[in-house]
Amino acid sequence: IQTFGELYGLHVQPAESVFISLNTAIDNKETIQGIPILKHGQTTRYLGHQVGTGKMEDVNWEDRIRKIQRRLATACMVSTTVEDRVEILNVAVLSAEMFTATAFQLPKWAEKKLLSLQKTFL
Repeated sequence: IQTFGELYGLHVQPAESVFISLNTAIDNKETIQGIPILKHGQTTRYLGHQVGTGKMEDVNWEDRIRKIQRRLATACMVSTTVEDRVEILNVAVLSAEMFTATAFQLPKWAEKKLLSLQKTFL
């Protein structure tokens, strides 16, 4: 790993790294050169998204919706007009949705849930 880092000009930090293998034959190992191996079905956070070897779409949208619900609960206390609430939806909610949508397709169940949250908030 050190040689790889030197070749490509990267500084590998084993304490902050996770090894995700596409080869399932290494399931019995815990680490490779001090870097923990992510087991099948486990996830880890990377650049704001959950990543792993399983289907990550639902995991990431569930997480995003949970965070949006928290934002809207807080916003309900401070926003008094419809204009304020529309602005909050455009700034806080839409940007969060777009961030997740850049990496994961929006499933139908998540679309329905997001529309329901927006209608309830307004």
